[in-house]
Amino acid sequence: MTIDEMLADIRNQFESEDNCTACGEPEAWLYLENGRSVQIVHEEEGLLPDNQYFSVTLHCTDDEFDNGYYHGSCGVISSSCSYDTPNVLDIEAVRKPLEYIIRVNESEKLCC
Repeated sequence: MTIDEMLADIRNQFESEDNCTACGEPEAWLYLENGRSVQIVHEEEGLLPDNQYFSVTLHCTDDEFDNGYYHGSCGVISSSCSYDTPNVLDIEAVRKPLEYIIRVNESEKLCC
């Protein structure tokens, strides 16, 4: 899947309003071919609109977690974020953090 396809998928998930965090923040998930996943959250809880942003987090596979890798980080391999993004549909702001996370995924070999 290309970055543009990923961004389109993220936009569709945010527009559908089907997923949200326990705090009620909009959330989208991408599932990578190697079994890892990317969580995108529009961080809003306790933030003024001008300070809201997107977090983009790379999560390990179930096998990596079950075998003790990434336990210390609760399964998180890496994360990145946008800055000052008050509009949840300003998906273009996700591009740079997502590109970074995809590069990390490609450079971090699967542990299992």
